[in-house]
Amino acid sequence: MPNNVKAKRRRREANIPDYAIKVNGRWYDYRRLEPLGTLLGAAADIAEAWKYLKKEDHEHFATMLALAFSQAVISKTYMRGINDFLNVLTQPERYATSWEHNLVGSVIPSALNFAGQSTDPYIRDTRPMGEMEAGDRFALAMRNALMARLPKTKMNPEFNRESLPVARDSWGEERKNPERLFPGAPTTVATEAKD
Repeated sequence: MPNNVKAKRRRREANIPDYAIKVNGRWYDYRRLEPLGTLLGAAADIAEAWKYLKKEDHEHFATMLALAFSQAVISKTYMRGINDFLNVLTQPERYATSWEHNLVGSVIPSALNFAGQSTDPYIRDTRPMGEMEAGDRFALAMRNALMARLPKTKMNPEFNRESLPVARDSWGEERKNPERLFPGAPTTVATEAKD
């Protein structure tokens, strides 16, 4: 997984997930396959860091190993809340908005969110658009965070994820939810874009 922001964006737009292994031309996300996922993630982080080290820095292998393992552990969903909160404390201007968004969205159970993602093929854009005051922008962002986690049902035809606009990539193409290995699987499958 690259550390560079532009490289990460290029990988995402090429449909290559972070922490995934390529088999027969398709990428399989392994983050939720514990404990193997943590070990594979740490090995991938070590290999990625090794590429960017100068020869004189290779003697710092133990430090690199510790950093790679900590990155693999922090990337786990059960550590996300602590990691996000620490990011807000250290860089609030960069992380506060997304942390608030995730915190509000967390009141909706993950099972409902998963059901919504399973029935909606698209990733939804929750950012408030247009000119508005800061308080209104915050309220709209929080409303959108809730809507993004709710599936469309007969009982809920309007306040759901499908009421939000489809997220778009740098080229204006609609972003789709990743395919699952099988319905309900924690592992996603992606085919790398060739363009």
